[in-house]
This record gives sequence, structure tokens and C-alpha cells, in this order.
Amino acid sequence: MRRIFGVLWLVIATGCAGGSSGPAPIGGGGPKGAFVLNDKQTFDVTFGDLSDEPGLLGVDPRVLVDRTWVAASDYAHVARADQGDQTTWTFTDPTHPTMRYVVDRDPVTGHFEVRMEVSGAPGQVVDGFEVLATRSVRVAGLRDVLLFGHNGHNDTSFSGVVSVDRSEKAARRADGGIAFAGDNIEASFPVKPQGWWWGTYAAEAGTETILAGAVTTETWKTAVVGELEETGRAALWVINGTQGDHWDLGRGPARSEVVFLGSSADYVGLCRDYAQAIGRHKPAMTWTGPIPRIWSSWYARFRDVGLDDLVRNAGEIFNDPRFDPINVIELGQGYESAWGDWLVPNDQFPDDLGAVADAITESGWVPGIWLAPLVVDDRSTVYQEHPEWVLPFLQFDGPVICPDIDCSLEGSEFFGTKVYFALDITRPEVQAFVGDTIETLQDLGFHYLHLDFALFAAHEGRWS
Repeated sequence: MRRIFGVLWLVIATGCAGGSSGPAPIGGGGPKGAFVLNDKQTFDVTFGDLSDEPGLLGVDPRVLVDRTWVAASDYAHVARADQGDQTTWTFTDPTHPTMRYVVDRDPVTGHFEVRMEVSGAPGQVVDGFEVLATRSVRVAGLRDVLLFGHNGHNDTSFSGVVSVDRSEKAARRADGGIAFAGDNIEASFPVKPQGWWWGTYAAEAGTETILAGAVTTETWKTAVVGELEETGRAALWVINGTQGDHWDLGRGPARSEVVFLGSSADYVGLCRDYAQAIGRHKPAMTWTGPIPRIWSSWYARFRDVGLDDLVRNAGEIFNDPRFDPINVIELGQGYESAWGDWLVPNDQFPDDLGAVADAITESGWVPGIWLAPLVVDDRSTVYQEHPEWVLPFLQFDGPVICPDIDCSLEGSEFFGTKVYFALDITRPEVQAFVGDTIETLQDLGFHYLHLDFALFAAHEGRWS
């Protein structure tokens, strides 16, 4: 597999029954996009600005219930209900929980938003969904190479377009289906045709792009897979869930994430439509205060930082007109005695971090500080005193060792330790610890907090 273009580095620190069940498409004016339930009880999809030939054939959505995959085509009965540009198919069967497949069509663009809902009896457990699943995607111009837009898992993951030939497949389960990606680090790099949250599909000589991706992140992780089939068509899966997700239907219906599906010859416009769909479901937070412009010790000194060095840099920045836009001086990683003991600095700083905040304030800046509040390392006092606070593995006893940090530098000055544990944030005492830590740093005078490695809150494990 080869990369087609660069690497994007992203750091986030911060139904009712009734109606016809026949093959009538979602109707209405505007673009021609349509979802059609065919005679095999799978869906064929035609996009709005392409030809009448379906873009996707045989989409068979599935849900994992009590460790068994149940597909739409497995149900005995289906009923359809239409309301405006929304269509709901309700699948019922005496041996399966009720499944609803809801498709909203944008009358302007012809794009779709798709979601699933499953309801059943207490004790029935849902572990995930395949919201879109087909081995027959028509990609214009597709021959021997599929161009798959791979979105990375975290800030060290590859993001970009990769070329996929027929030999390159995503990780498989024992039954041959696509494996839940979960914390599969292989899926974070361009060695598998599998990305996160969203992906794009195009041919080297093609004229349009298909985009599929989550527009919500309420409950499940979303993985997107793009493979090349022997027929010259592509395979597409949009999968919700990891091995650690368990939804007992006694809590109420299990709902998938909402998934966007669209196609266009205008790649930029298609991405814009997807971004706008995300915004409708998850409006951006509005910040009305001054924009923080930050100098961080990490990017200048890495772990080799002390109070005198920090104050000296703050003074030089204050007196240099080139740095006039700067308004925050951030104490970056390297001050802590151990990950988890955020209020106890190492011997390069005074015992009281408030003195650091005061020194930054006296230099004319807003004090900021870096921390990763959801992670502890094996040297920390908090771990030594509360080993029960860390997240246990699913399959066996022992804490989840976070693999997302490059731990190969054991004993170096870069990280200082090799073993990092994810905190179980479902425990009330852990929530109190994290909250108290943040409140204390604010009380000490740090008004800008850089909260890093938030993905540890989504690791697989036996959550409390």
C-alpha cells in the first residue's frame, strides 16, 4: 500500500409499523438519490448526482446481539413508514430483537444520513453495528486500485489517501467478517485499508468520490473499511463498536451512530457537506473570549525545563515585538514527578506550582499548564495508593496498558517511564480525583489548561 499524499497531524487537546415494504425509493423532488429495499431484503443505493445505476448494491445492515450477528436479510417481516424525506424500515422476527433502519435524505444534495435502532428484552446485549455493509460499491473508473481516504485514530496516526489493491484486506474475525478495530494499533497506520470515523472511496481514473462517515459520537467508536473486490467493485463497511462495548437492552433501545453517505464529483463540496452534517448534529462550541495564542515549553525544551528557564523565556518573549500576539505561557510536559501526580512537580520546580503561575503572571502572561488527567504511570503515588482505579482488561485480570504512547524509550528523559495505565473514569472516586486536580490547578492560578490524551477515556476494558 502506498500513500498518495502527505500526513495530516491533528492534535486534539482539548417508528411505527405500516406502509409498504416494497421497492419504492425514497421519493420527492430535487436530486435523484434513493435507498431501495430489494427482493433479497438488502438495500440498493443510488446517489443524487450520478447515473441511475446504483452506487451501492446489497447493503445488508447488521447488529451484534448476544455475540451473534443478525442482518436485515435474516428477518421474517419488514414494514416501511415514510415521513417527509425520512424512511424507516422496521424488521421483526420472533427469534430476533426488533431492528429499525432509518434513512434521511437531504432534498438539496441527495446525500443520506443512516442510523439503526434495536429494541428487545432485558439481558439481551448489543455489542455493535454494521450500519453500512456491502461488497459491491460502484466507483466510477475503478480497475485495479482503489483510492481510500484513511482517517487516523489519533495525533500520531496517518491520515491521507492510500492506494489499495486486491491483496490488501482489513483485519478479520474468526467468521471472516470485519474485526472490530477497537484499540487495534495496526489500524492506526497505512498498513490496512481501515480508518476511523470517516473514509472516502475513489478510482485513479475516476470522476467522483463516495464518502461515508459518522456524524455523531454518542456511544460507539466508528471504523470505516474500504477494500477492492475481485469484481473491480469496492467493499464498504461502516462499523460501530469495539470489543469492550456492551449495551443491555434492558436499559432501552441500542442506537448506532448516525452515518453520512454521499457521492459527488466535487470532492471539496462533498467534504463540506459532510462537515455541515456533523455541525447539525454536534454544533461547535462558541468561544467569546480572547483567542489563546500560546508559547509552550514543550516545543522549545521538551522535558528539559525548569522554573528559571521558563521565566527567562517569558521575559524574552515579552520584550520581543515579534511575539506580540502571544498571550499564554504554558508549562508543558516535563514538570511532573510522574504522570498522575500532577500537583507534585519534580526537583526542577518549587514544591508549590502556584509559584510557577505567579512567576508567569508577573512576567505579563496568562499562566497555562499541560496535563493528561486520564492517565497514570506505574511510578505515580496515585497508582501506588489506588491500583484499583485503573481500567482492567476485558479478557483477563490486570490493568489496560495504554499502547498509544510510544513506550520504547524506557529510561530516557523523553517520557521517563514505560508503563501507562488508563483510569476507569466510570468510578466516582476517579471522577472526583480528576475534578479536584483540575480545580486545584485553577485555584493555583493556571487559567489555561492543556488536557491531553483524552482518548484514554475510550479504551476497551471492564468499565465499572
